[in-house]
Amino acid sequence: MNRDEAIKDLSQFTGTETYHKGWCGVIWTDGVFHFYNNIGGWLITDISSYAVNDKIKKHMENDGFMVWKLKRKNKGAILTGEDGNDNVIVTQEYGFVDLPEDFEPQFYWALDSNGIVMMLPGEY
Repeated sequence: MNRDEAIKDLSQFTGTETYHKGWCGVIWTDGVFHFYNNIGGWLITDISSYAVNDKIKKHMENDGFMVWKLKRKNKGAILTGEDGNDNVIVTQEYGFVDLPEDFEPQFYWALDSNGIVMMLPGEY
């Protein structure tokens, strides 16, 4: 499967059948696992690594939800972690990313009894 096909396939994920053990204790849905394996594993591991950040841990304990957005900037991008109401909690800048210029993925984090679950918007 090439990357363009994998990106088009993201819309097929509307729920998950399996929770996958991800980085830093974050649980990945089928859609996130697909993204990791076929599109950009580096982005999924970068976002997951924020689970050990004290500021993010405190937010998740209090609110239980976050939105992660990658916005393109020239050949690079800016990753933001937001509270779901467009209030930015954390940002990370990339000088270069190997994703298509018109592709700006988003992910959700939701806290449930299993821990932090990372999912595609269509899986929420």
